[in-house]
Amino acid sequence: METNGKPEDLKFTCGLDLSSSKFGCTILINGVIFECFGVKFDTKDDLYGRVEQFKEFIFENISERYPQIKKIYVEDYLRKFTPGKSSAKSIFTLASMNNMCSYMLKSEFKIETVPVAAATARKMVLGTIPKNRGGKDIKEYVYDELMSQNKEAKKVIEDHVSEMKKQNKRLKKKMPDLIYDITDSMVIALSAWKLENA
Repeated sequence: METNGKPEDLKFTCGLDLSSSKFGCTILINGVIFECFGVKFDTKDDLYGRVEQFKEFIFENISERYPQIKKIYVEDYLRKFTPGKSSAKSIFTLASMNNMCSYMLKSEFKIETVPVAAATARKMVLGTIPKNRGGKDIKEYVYDELMSQNKEAKKVIEDHVSEMKKQNKRLKKKMPDLIYDITDSMVIALSAWKLENA
């Protein structure tokens, strides 16, 4: 993407899909996907250690490189039980991780976090999500739709997949899990842009 405009003409939007084991992050400039990240936490660390890992990422990749970003839109964590898919422990862990990272962003970097419901973001960016998705789970569906509807997303994702498969030959015929976190963060960022410019 070209960024030839004056600095004051450039609008930055950041979307984040955060869990206790990994996260995807997307930067938009004037509503167009500019850069994406996918990061797995060192699972030997407890939640406090993972927050420190996230803090280091924010310092190196957001605060230092994109000081204009003072707000990050975050996929809202699950607020209710989903029978067969979630447990009280997993919901509590995810909520704790989100709250700890939000507090760190505000206290250390003066960055505000804005929760965005995943279902709302998907509908804004991809349209109505059908209940019957041909056997695909929601993350696979979002990935496929984003790849078909957004050419910048398609290019960025293809580059990420290619690089990940070069680094890990076991992924030759398998989609890297982090790609779904990256595409989710893209959807959050793109919906945030629509909200900001409605």
